[in-house]
Amino acid sequence: MRVTQVKLNTTLAVAGIAGAIAAAGLASPAQATASKPAKPHDCLAKRDHLAVSLGKSWPAGNTRVDQAVVIGSKATAKGKICLLTGRAKVKLLDKRGHVIRYGYITGARGRAAQVGAGHEAVFHLFFGTSKTPHVRPAKIRVTLPKGAGTYTVSWGKAPVPTSKIIKVDGIKPYLD
Repeated sequence: MRVTQVKLNTTLAVAGIAGAIAAAGLASPAQATASKPAKPHDCLAKRDHLAVSLGKSWPAGNTRVDQAVVIGSKATAKGKICLLTGRAKVKLLDKRGHVIRYGYITGARGRAAQVGAGHEAVFHLFFGTSKTPHVRPAKIRVTLPKGAGTYTVSWGKAPVPTSKIIKVDGIKPYLD
């Protein structure tokens, strides 16, 4: 008994509690030192390989449209997760890449959203549509907050904004 106690005291002094638990065979060193999962870091363009795309659009009143913009990660297979907070800046572009003039106003607040490993973020654009002729956007340039990058994405078949103002909501978790 005395030898075991001396070995245990020595193990505690050298390796700490985790090492003692592992030495006693109660758990592996990895299990003994396991703690909370790492907190996600702020998303960065080069590190997290983000991808931006237009999501579904749907009516938001008689002549208004809610256009979703979805943010995911190409690095999801690696299990990495990053955190997006704040508000994206957007510009609609014509087919030559020139900015189409719209006023942009702040919409609803967002909240922190995880991106990667099965998580996506989204923000919404709200604008009016009517039969009034207007330049059809070819692309949208999205600048994400806090160094998460600038992305240019095809506008595709999304509705044409005819209002002079586009409301931009904050980023939030997808399907929230």
